[in-house]
Amino acid sequence: MQYIKDEIKHALENQQELIKMFAAETEQKLTERLTIINLQSVICEQEKDILTAEFLEIMRRIIIEARLYKWDNNIPDELNKMEQALAEMDLAQEKNMNIAKRFWQNFLILK
Repeated sequence: MQYIKDEIKHALENQQELIKMFAAETEQKLTERLTIINLQSVICEQEKDILTAEFLEIMRRIIIEARLYKWDNNIPDELNKMEQALAEMDLAQEKNMNIAKRFWQNFLILK
């Protein structure tokens, strides 16, 4: 019970930071989070767990606000680690190709 109270307090105190954090997630991930929260809310209602239901409602609002913040500020989806690594490899390869191209251009000029 105290744990949920602490989580509610944390969510309320750090609402803006949580909104910004969630805004970096993909639309699919945000949709999954809302779906899970809705399912958990149904269970809380059945079990008459008012405190957990309150926490879930706060998180639902934060995630919806994160979506709005994301749309309003045109925030792109966060790349997962694999996509980010591939993008970095592509960039490094492109730089290496440009270096090689300049080398061969300079080499041919000197001949």
